[in-house]
Amino acid sequence: MWLGMMLAMMAPVGILLLRAYARMLTPRVPRAPAMAALGAGYFGVWSGFAIVLGVGHAALHAFALVTEESRLASQMASGVLLALAGIYQISYWKETFAEHCRQPREFLFRHWRDGVGGALGMGALYGVTCVCCSWLLVAALFSLGVLNAGWMALVAAIILAERSVRVGPPVTTAAGAAAILYAGALIGGA
Repeated sequence: MWLGMMLAMMAPVGILLLRAYARMLTPRVPRAPAMAALGAGYFGVWSGFAIVLGVGHAALHAFALVTEESRLASQMASGVLLALAGIYQISYWKETFAEHCRQPREFLFRHWRDGVGGALGMGALYGVTCVCCSWLLVAALFSLGVLNAGWMALVAAIILAERSVRVGPPVTTAAGAAAILYAGALIGGA
C-alpha cells in the first residue's frame, strides 16, 4: 500500500525531473537506458522510504496504536506528529531541500554524471533530497489517516505545489502553519 501511495504521490515530481534530464541529454547519448536509470534511482529511493513507512505502519497495527482508519489512536501523538511536521515545514532545513527540488535542471547541472551509472546516481541523490524535503509531511498521514484518499490527495497536491518556484514557498509556509494550528486543536482536545 505504501509503495503504491509513494509512487503515485511522487510520480509528478519524478516526471519533472525526467523532463529536465531529457532536455539536457545530447543526441549521441542513448536516451532510453539513461532515462530508465534516472527514474530507477529516484523511484528506488522513494520505494525504500515507502518500505520504512510500511514497516512502521505494520508495527503500529501490531501494537494496536492505530485506529481502523489507520490513524494514530492517540490524539496527543497525532497532534505532536502534526506539530513536528508543521515546524519542519517552516524550517531552514525544509527550505534548503525544497530549493533543490524546485529546480531539477539546476540540480542536474550541479550534480551531473555521465552515463547510465551517473544517471542512476543523480536520480538517487535527487530522490534523497526530495525525501528529506517531504518526509514529515508524508509521515503526517499517520495523524490524518493513512487510508483517507482526501488527505492523501491534499498531501500530494502540497508536495507538487511546493516544487513551484513561484508558489512553492508560500504553499510550504501555509501548510506548516495549518499543520501547527490543527496540531494545537488536537493537543488541546486530548
